[in-house]
Amino acid sequence: MGATIALGFGTISFLLIRAKNLRKAPERPTLHNLLAGLPYVLEKKIVLGAVSLDLLVVLLGGVTGLFPVCARDILDVGPEGAGLLRSALAFGALLTGLALTRIAIIRDVGKILFVSVIIFLT
Repeated sequence: MGATIALGFGTISFLLIRAKNLRKAPERPTLHNLLAGLPYVLEKKIVLGAVSLDLLVVLLGGVTGLFPVCARDILDVGPEGAGLLRSALAFGALLTGLALTRIAIIRDVGKILFVSVIIFLT
């Protein structure tokens, strides 16, 4: 019942929002516009590293889609085990978030990020 009231309140609040349209007419897409951010990314090494690591995780991290198959065929734990495998990612994210609120990472941030990605992918 409380969720229904909250949903109704949120919907009414959303419908009452009035936004100004400050958008210009859309530009015609060109190759120059498409590649405009590339020099910036190549110049800023930290951005290049973050984008590269994110690309690596997105490409190789899609293995989570195989959790149901692994749970059924390899681990022989069924749907409950597949659910636990999926929830392990969220639990790990929660623990990492809590740890990062207590531990300030000041030095070697790039190396720590790289090692974290490798651990995630294994």
